Amino acid sequence: MKKMGEDEWVNGYIHALNGMIVALKVSYSPPQPYIVKLEEFSSKKLQEVKDKFTELSDTLDDKNTFDAAYFQAWEDFTQYNLRTQERETVI
Repeated sequence: MKKMGEDEWVNGYIHALNGMIVALKVSYSPPQPYIVKLEEFSSKKLQEVKDKFTELSDTLDDKNTFDAAYFQAWEDFTQYNLRTQERETVI
């Protein structure tokens, strides 16, 4: 049984992922420089960005499931970059 709003959450998450993929494929898309820059941020800066995405996702969770999921996808992407940096630092 699906919870109310579950489809909206999934749609928001997928929308964010689609946007990231398209931005990386298309030259001069508005988010492309940000996504590429995100990969170059220091661990401290990535953590700050991740915390902001977490805050936005948590704030919107009760109000707008689509937007909460959208920022959750960005938070997950930022967390992935943090873990990648940590692994590269250890190696």
